[in-house]
Amino acid sequence: MFEKVKPAGTKTDEEIVKLSTVLANVVFVLILIPIITIALDALGMQVIANPIKFVLNQVLAIVPNIFVAIILVLVGYYLAKLLGNLLINLLKGTGINNIYGLLNLKQEGQAVPFDLAKIFGTAVKVLVLLFFTVEALHLLHLNVLNTIGAAIISYLPFLVSGLLILIGGLMVDLHFPLV
Repeated sequence: MFEKVKPAGTKTDEEIVKLSTVLANVVFVLILIPIITIALDALGMQVIANPIKFVLNQVLAIVPNIFVAIILVLVGYYLAKLLGNLLINLLKGTGINNIYGLLNLKQEGQAVPFDLAKIFGTAVKVLVLLFFTVEALHLLHLNVLNTIGAAIISYLPFLVSGLLILIGGLMVDLHFPLV
């Protein structure tokens, strides 16, 4: 008689994929593949069984590295979060956002254009997480992604030096304007 109406955008129980279902399917496949391989061996179908054995051995050899890489990224995430928040609080304590008043970039009664402490803290978070992710990719032997991460890391000193030159130029221009 009465129909239960759900708000728009909510998912039904069938649409929600549960972690337990995903893990159950992974375990099912990990048990099924060796059984199929043994059955193919017993039937004498070496043409099919040998490639399956080869792939299964490679997958089973990389599983411990996947877990270590996941742990490495998680440790990197929490360390990045800790260091970033520590730097944000430290920089806010030093009053780094008062630099706008010193450079005459802030008018009285106006809010700070952007929070320098938060920008530096977020940059530290990203860098720490980037280092841990590149190391995790190295552990998994994903050479293409590892090369991209290493290229980004090797580019960072040029980026920092360019930013320092721009900031130095801005400081000189503010103190000694040409016009």
